[in-house]
Amino acid sequence: MFRQAVSVDKSGYLQRFVLNKNSSNHIIPADDSGATFTWIVLFGPGFAGFSKKKTRMLAYLLFSIFLFLSAMHIYWGMGGRWASKGVFPALDDNAPPQMPGIIPCMIVALALLAMGILVLSKGGNFNLQLPSWIDNYGLWCISAIFIARAIGEFKYVGFFRKVRHTKFAKNDQRLYSPLCLAIGIMVAILERIS
Repeated sequence: MFRQAVSVDKSGYLQRFVLNKNSSNHIIPADDSGATFTWIVLFGPGFAGFSKKKTRMLAYLLFSIFLFLSAMHIYWGMGGRWASKGVFPALDDNAPPQMPGIIPCMIVALALLAMGILVLSKGGNFNLQLPSWIDNYGLWCISAIFIARAIGEFKYVGFFRKVRHTKFAKNDQRLYSPLCLAIGIMVAILERIS
């Protein structure tokens, strides 16, 4: 395993070099791109050697999650009721939930599917010809959306919600918000390594 280190020479310039953990005598100059140094600073030494296989595995995992979530929204949009209790915020469990109709469910399902396809593409599984702004910032936007969902709107949704006694709130605490946070972090990692 390689680890990068930084030192300041006598003239005040930063010098980067890579230390081989297996042999403390081995010092290798860092590449000029600074990519390995960025990995070490942002994600620790374990991410510097992220292989294409691991990148693809992460992309497949994320795609599977997005595909499952998309399928569930299609199912609910078509009137399905399995696993529909406690998936929509409410003030209390006795009030019937105001489930969204088919159009909002299908919009969410298509958005989740599009996110999954973008994740697969950025993971190196195939090449999509996308506008440069989507190619450059698409995964960052997805990551931000899911991390913001995990944080919530401070009343019904997210880790910092005020309503905590409903079935949705309990599901959100145990499942929905942690899943959104995990998706946001994994998408950010995928963006950094792809």
